[in-house]
Amino acid sequence: MGFGTLGCFGCVQAAMNTPKDGVLLGKGKGEWMNLHKSFGLVVAGLCLPRVALRLTTAVPAHLPGSALEHVAANASHLAMYVGMLGMSATGLTMGLMGKGLPFFGATIPALKTQVFADRPNGKTAGAAFKLHKTYGPYFEYLVPVHVGAVGYHMAKGQAILKRIL
Repeated sequence: MGFGTLGCFGCVQAAMNTPKDGVLLGKGKGEWMNLHKSFGLVVAGLCLPRVALRLTTAVPAHLPGSALEHVAANASHLAMYVGMLGMSATGLTMGLMGKGLPFFGATIPALKTQVFADRPNGKTAGAAFKLHKTYGPYFEYLVPVHVGAVGYHMAKGQAILKRIL
């Protein structure tokens, strides 16, 4: 999940920093976005099994720390799950209701039906795009905070990576 998420972030940043008709590191803006979407599909495919595992297994006790640290840990984990699910759902909706989903050179075709009688697929894709674009930056800030918390626990001498793995 982590590598897929970082792949999404890196590729979308590369796309945003590629001149419209130029290239960055040998790829054009569209190629970077196709990679972003491909990594997004990997994350989306892992989301439901990840949530199912989380709901069906025992969660380890909090590491030693203050009540504030425990509240922050719970809030950040909840926000990470909301981010993973929300970004996956809106990304899938954009592609399936829009122009299809690129996946490392292949394309998953868009659905040809109307989800709601009064909203054509393009409008549904547009609404999903707005949500995706609105939450994306928050998720991009949350992930480094989450990674920083791992570093914090490591600096305290706590075996956080053992717990994660």
